[in-house]
Amino acid sequence: MRLKEIISLPIVLEGETSDTGDDSGGANSVPPPVLTNVSEEYVRRKHYPGGSENTSDKGTFNAAEDPYALVDAAKNSPPIPQGDGTYRREVVVFDRFVGNASISEGGGVPTRKYVVIQDRFGTVRTMYPVKEG
Repeated sequence: MRLKEIISLPIVLEGETSDTGDDSGGANSVPPPVLTNVSEEYVRRKHYPGGSENTSDKGTFNAAEDPYALVDAAKNSPPIPQGDGTYRREVVVFDRFVGNASISEGGGVPTRKYVVIQDRFGTVRTMYPVKEG
């Protein structure tokens, strides 16, 4: 084989088909979300009080919220395909507020709801509080 042919070979991961790239198992075959060190740093920088990139136009978790516990709870929520290779998991915590929604999405009010965005391998890309409802 020539290099051009090798490079153009499709990569088929377990649970996928090679003809369309569609995952025949649907959302059930999406791995659970995993918070890596890089993911945690990103989320804390953007969506926790005192983060270097945290502003009022971003949903902000309460400082006491453990990001690993939040991701663990998100494993029970169904993954919703976003059309760009990522999946959104929506979680509502009924016994407490987890943070504030962004100013643009709910006026910065306390919320019990948050979303976790993960890639198709399970790696958390971001997560943040959102307006309930």
